[in-house]
Amino acid sequence: MLSSTTCSHSAQDLCGKGKSRYFSNYSGVSDVSELEKFLLEQVGEGQHDSGGKFTLARSKALEKLANFQLPRETAWVSKLVQAAVAGGSSGMAVRQTNRDTFFVFEPPADWTLAGVEEAFYDPEVSSDRALDHFKRGLWPVSIRDARPFRLVLPGIDQALIWNGQDFQRRPCEPVKYLELTVSMRSRWGGVGLPLFGGIEAARANAATMRELCENCFTCPIPLKVDGRRLDALQGCPMHGFSPSSYPVRVALTDADLPGFRVPRLTFGGYEPVNPGHSKLNTIYQPKVFVPQRIAVALVVCASIEKTGVGDTSRPIPLSRSSTLSWVRDGVVVGREALTVSQWSCAAGVFLSADGLDSDLTGFGLIRTPEVDRRKRIACMAACDLLQDTSVSLDVYVRTVLHRAYWLGGLMFVGGLAMCLVEPISGFFLAGGGATGSAAVTAAVNVSAERALEVTLQDDLQRLQSEWRRQWGA
Repeated sequence: MLSSTTCSHSAQDLCGKGKSRYFSNYSGVSDVSELEKFLLEQVGEGQHDSGGKFTLARSKALEKLANFQLPRETAWVSKLVQAAVAGGSSGMAVRQTNRDTFFVFEPPADWTLAGVEEAFYDPEVSSDRALDHFKRGLWPVSIRDARPFRLVLPGIDQALIWNGQDFQRRPCEPVKYLELTVSMRSRWGGVGLPLFGGIEAARANAATMRELCENCFTCPIPLKVDGRRLDALQGCPMHGFSPSSYPVRVALTDADLPGFRVPRLTFGGYEPVNPGHSKLNTIYQPKVFVPQRIAVALVVCASIEKTGVGDTSRPIPLSRSSTLSWVRDGVVVGREALTVSQWSCAAGVFLSADGLDSDLTGFGLIRTPEVDRRKRIACMAACDLLQDTSVSLDVYVRTVLHRAYWLGGLMFVGGLAMCLVEPISGFFLAGGGATGSAAVTAAVNVSAERALEVTLQDDLQRLQSEWRRQWGA
């Protein structure tokens, strides 16, 4: 294992604010990675198979797993995150360019290139859970898509390179952490073509980012993607910060369930990837009570949409489902709607899937009595947290009032200035700013905000009442 000194600094090295040396060579999209250089050499040496045939001799089982095991085309990215979490890494960093996607994390100390290569060819479940996640993440891109990758392990002066057809070894500089580089294109897909760096690369990078944001926000270790941290429950695509969802509260509790590791930025410092209206974000109550042991997490949100533009915009409530999410090794592996009505206030419940059987994809739980038991206990535990939740728009209303009076004051000052040129017009402008404009603007806006607040509070009470009837003690 890594020394305690190394471990204490590794998360900062991987995901801290400082510029990591692991990405210092990849400062822009025009940079050429070591994998790209290797692929260019392969083309120059005439080793490119223009026929597009994938000639690796392998079992039918492995081929089927590579093509059909995962439920989404981008799910391989989540498998790599699971590998980092299951392997005990203290952080993970991801970087995207128009040629490659880079992953950096701490692997288990006993990983070797030979061991990874052997596991890669074995369609059976590996005894090393982290290695099992890792190889299943590599299969789709390497076998299904024939995309090359380059793997370097800590302290080893050789790189393991998959050229889209088989493995090769190449000398390399020793590194501190595992470095995995996955090419954006297949072995017959135009290596080195600059035009690939446009729309296709942008689309692929966006899909990768979406996979990470939607399914890996529960990662309990620092997860940094292109300079942005994602590890926070407030990043939930259903109940986290978005243009139509505004978290009200995050709450944690214990229960007779396996422990749940909470993402670190849940407790502070999270910057939303896709934030909504900044003033509506003020309804969030940032203080999170942390019990000695955590088994269930709850995120309560208000679902709101802003209509119109500028001063004519109005917030209106939307209906949203409450959901329960199962988490294994830092990734959401199952998400189901709860049997409560859809209101403008909704709740997301999170709990561990450890010890439960999955289907062949690894992203779906097999329905068993234990699954039903855990679901019931989690919803019961969340009941008290939900009953203790309230929603208020006071801060937002004060912001609206402040802006209205500021605009009125601006009109007043402008009117006084105009009096020097057009005394009559300036007088009316100043008078309107001092009295009518600010008052009317404030009254109209505050009326809309207070009506929204009443709707949110009523819907929260309905949600609390219905939840209590189903899962209350």
